[in-house]
Formats: sequence, structure tokens, C-alpha cells
Amino acid sequence: MDAGLVPMCLRAYPFRLASTPDGQKKVLVVNTNSRLIHEDTQHEPLVSEDGQLSPILTDILNFLTLLENAKASTASACDALQALELIVPWEVTLRTDQGDQKVDGLFKIDETRLNALPDDAYLSLRQAGALPLAFCQLLSMQHLPTLGKLADAHIRGAQSAQAASAAKELSLEFLKTDGGLNFSGFI
Repeated sequence: MDAGLVPMCLRAYPFRLASTPDGQKKVLVVNTNSRLIHEDTQHEPLVSEDGQLSPILTDILNFLTLLENAKASTASACDALQALELIVPWEVTLRTDQGDQKVDGLFKIDETRLNALPDDAYLSLRQAGALPLAFCQLLSMQHLPTLGKLADAHIRGAQSAQAASAAKELSLEFLKTDGGLNFSGFI
């Protein structure tokens, strides 16, 4: 990936945890249409004949359980930040080769409000585990220009792929002229 990071929710694909209809339990589910799942005898089965999970499936389940716990902790931390009105809309405009691009739907920590909190409110954030989340968001803001660079690179890559595809097309103009072949698109 361009950013050098694979989101945790994608690392276990095609597996994930889903809630039962009553919401009381989590179950391991798999996208059986994924090309990553094979029904052959050359690979280790995910579940043994006696119903035991394979070591790799056990690792996946443990990873997804950790991810689920991390999501719950993050939601709790966000609730604590929101209760103190520290999460605010973030108006972002990226500077790209194609001009300024407005990005909607982002939020940030209001650093001024965070710094003005009374000690008891600050302590409540620390106890909720929300301070690392707030500080990481504030520190990550310095990487915003990278998003503009990635957007430019993405556009240039798409344009290059389109140009390469067009250049590889064989010209059939010879059918309209003297019958000679034209390989100019391949040079």
C-alpha cells in the first residue's frame, strides 16, 4: 500500500467477527467467495474432523478478538472525548496538482479546549484511555500534506495506466491506407 500500513480490519480478510442476531455473542464468519479460501487437499483444513480449530484459524480468531476489544476501547475513549466536546468538525483543503480539493466528513481534537480542561476532566480522559488517542490525532495532523501527495500520485498512476493502455492498442489505420502496418504505439 502507498501509506505503508495495512488496516487491521483488512489483515484477517476473508475472516471477521459478526454479532449473532440477538447481539449477545460474536461468531467467526468467512467470505467463502474469496479467492483466498481453497477447497483442496493440499492445504491444511481450517477445522479438523473432530471440530477443533486449526492453529492458523485459532490465531485468526485471537487476532479478531483483540481487534474487537480494541474497537470497544476506542469507542469508549471517543465517547469520553465527545462528552467533553473535544471532537469537532475539521475543515480540510488539500493542495494538489489539480488545485485545492476540499475534504468533508473529517473530525479532529480541539487542542485549545483540551489544554483548557480543568484537572478533573483531564483526569477522567486519562482514566478512560482517551489521552493517547487525542494526542495521536493531534500529532497525525502534520501528515496532512502527504494526503495531497498521495492523491496526486494516485491520479498520475491512473493517467499513466490509461496512457499505457492506449499506447498498446494496435493501430488499424492500415486498413484505410496502403496496407502497411503501423507499430508506432509500441515504440
